[in-house]
Amino acid sequence: MAILPPGTILQKIHFLQKIKNIRPGFFIEMGPGNGVLSRVLLEHKWRGDGVEEDTNSALALTKNLKEYLERGQYRVVNKNFFKINYRRKVDLVLSSMVIEHLAPRYESAFFNKSKVLLKKTGLLLCYVPGSPTNWGI
Repeated sequence: MAILPPGTILQKIHFLQKIKNIRPGFFIEMGPGNGVLSRVLLEHKWRGDGVEEDTNSALALTKNLKEYLERGQYRVVNKNFFKINYRRKVDLVLSSMVIEHLAPRYESAFFNKSKVLLKKTGLLLCYVPGSPTNWGI
């Protein structure tokens, strides 16, 4: 079991509250990092893709979520989120501590891309740092 920082534990608790009454479906997480939130979804019978542009992060994610990849429940997509193409619509687009790092020209592009990817009843869930000093921009 991984030891998580307190902020990640609180985020995970909040995330569980948000998804507990949502029927599992298919999700895309942009920049899943070490896969903490993807794992929560996978543990609750969701299927999905983690879209990670950085190759080293994608390799680490592959190791962290190996059992879900082996079951075919999860894929690591080592591509730029803005360049991915999906034929099917998804139930959830998730971004945690990522959009605040986007260049200004990609900020609205993120929301537009998410809208294209989501089913009409789909959800977009974004987590961002709570204070400007932690935004990383």
